[in-house]
Amino acid sequence: MTKHWPTPLGPVLLSEVSGTLSNGDLVIIPTETVYGLAGDAFSDKAIRSIFKAKKRPANNPVIVHIASFSDIHRVVSEIPEIAKKLADAFWPGPLTMVFKKHDALPAIVCAGGDTVGVRVPRQKTTLQIIEHFGPIAAPSANLYTQLSPTSVQQLSDELLKSVNIVVDGGPTQVGIESTVLSVVGNKPVLLRPGMISRKEISEVIDMPVEYKTISVNDDESRPSPGLSKKHYSPKTKVKLGTPTIVGETKVGFISYSSPELEFVEKQITLSPSPSQYASQIYSALHALDALNLDIIYVEPLPAEESWQALRDRLERASV
Repeated sequence: MTKHWPTPLGPVLLSEVSGTLSNGDLVIIPTETVYGLAGDAFSDKAIRSIFKAKKRPANNPVIVHIASFSDIHRVVSEIPEIAKKLADAFWPGPLTMVFKKHDALPAIVCAGGDTVGVRVPRQKTTLQIIEHFGPIAAPSANLYTQLSPTSVQQLSDELLKSVNIVVDGGPTQVGIESTVLSVVGNKPVLLRPGMISRKEISEVIDMPVEYKTISVNDDESRPSPGLSKKHYSPKTKVKLGTPTIVGETKVGFISYSSPELEFVEKQITLSPSPSQYASQIYSALHALDALNLDIIYVEPLPAEESWQALRDRLERASV
């Protein structure tokens, strides 16, 4: 039976989490972005269990979480100059940097490639777990292509069957997955947009940051998680736009500036602030997905860079 523990964790429970991870078993952990499905980053058994539990294709790498920049030598083989500047500015926090991998990491972590995504999470209890145990691999705690959970109430019953312990840290703060930036060769390339923007990164390192939208098919290898054409999706069909015709169709609507529409089944109005919207959007999608609707409309977002990550998530959710 899966154990559910609220935070903070005392020394005894921290030791039990570490023991579970040491056995190659899985734990669900809170982070500031979304909840993660965690296993020992150096255990082939644990990583295979993560892929199996999520029904994740083997060509989709997982992110490794460490406790501080001083631990990075354990998981990467080369540390470019810009990485230290970015770590000083954004770690702990929702920035994943992609490096040349350390030979000690199982190939499956990196989807058979030679790079690995690494970050230091900002959630206090999860940091304590990593400090106590060591590096963990932790993709989002959802089934492949489905909506990431931002609270334990949103966890999939199917996924929970593969987990020994759930650590409940309450609702996440950031609300969407981390920014992913390749720093290989000291050349910054944005692979997945997040709430740390390309502009913020560029200002820290005083260099331009390359970016182009990447969408790959399931049979293609990828340098980062979150690049599938269809991703971050509730079970209910999602369409970007404002509903105008309802008829017999049961419609949900997520807005931020639209007036209340009386003809929709349920409308959820979110904040017009990008950071606040990000913290709310997955919960809103989860809530509407539970209502057995025919379709969920989402009001199109502004074109400004501050909304880029949110546009990315919703465009993939609506495929």
